[in-house]
Amino acid sequence: MNYQNKFPIYRDATRLVVEIESAVKDFPRYQKYTLGSEMHTLAYDLLTVMPYIINNKNDRKQLIKKAHQFSEVLTIQIAKQIVNLSFKVFETLVSLTINLSKQCKAWQNKLQHQRQHESNYVE
Repeated sequence: MNYQNKFPIYRDATRLVVEIESAVKDFPRYQKYTLGSEMHTLAYDLLTVMPYIINNKNDRKQLIKKAHQFSEVLTIQIAKQIVNLSFKVFETLVSLTINLSKQCKAWQNKLQHQRQHESNYVE
């Protein structure tokens, strides 16, 4: 399945990975292998969990919560303070991270609302 066209959250997670790759290559050596490595890991973890969220309805709520936590890690702000990221790169990374966080939260709220709605019919 082509997730990028059908799911904006997957498309944004992919773009975040690409943008982080691009930004990290310009980090000084020490930050590239410490902070850059951590940023890579978080972005890849976020991207990796997306197909599971999309395809696994049983564990979706837990997986969305996990994705939301990944997206809220503010390593990008630390990178801005430690490394001289250009404002444009910083703005892009923060914007993508905020969008992903909002999408995860909205999806989480939708699932919670659906479960409440279903439980009203069961009772």
